[in-house]
Amino acid sequence: MRHRLRHPFVMAFTLASLILGGCASLGKPSDEKFAAMPIVELGGTPPGEDFIFKIPAGRPIPVKVTLDGNALETRVEQTINAAVPKDIYLYKRWVSDDGRQWRPAEEVFEVSAKILLPSDQSPKGGDIHLTVERKDKH
Repeated sequence: MRHRLRHPFVMAFTLASLILGGCASLGKPSDEKFAAMPIVELGGTPPGEDFIFKIPAGRPIPVKVTLDGNALETRVEQTINAAVPKDIYLYKRWVSDDGRQWRPAEEVFEVSAKILLPSDQSPKGGDIHLTVERKDKH
């Protein structure tokens, strides 16, 4: 059984916490609002609800992978680490490379998932493959 899920960068990265809230179509905040918001780096403690989330280049991003359900004998959980090659700033569904110029995340990133479950077509086991691509190739 093969499933392919495609959606713009929401989550995506959770690779630690890029499950982003909000909606880009609601309008981009002003440059002044972005400049006034605190920046919280991966692993930091948010000061409230309105902040910019920064994923620093090269820092390990913990990603928890969970496999569970009543069709399985036991729940399986493992944390793996990933990293990004350059800083990424996130605010709801907005993304920036420098914390100053913002674009809708779906214009910058594409995330796809491929799930292959063990079956007669895949008798050696299953495969979960998550791909995160930059559309702008920066």
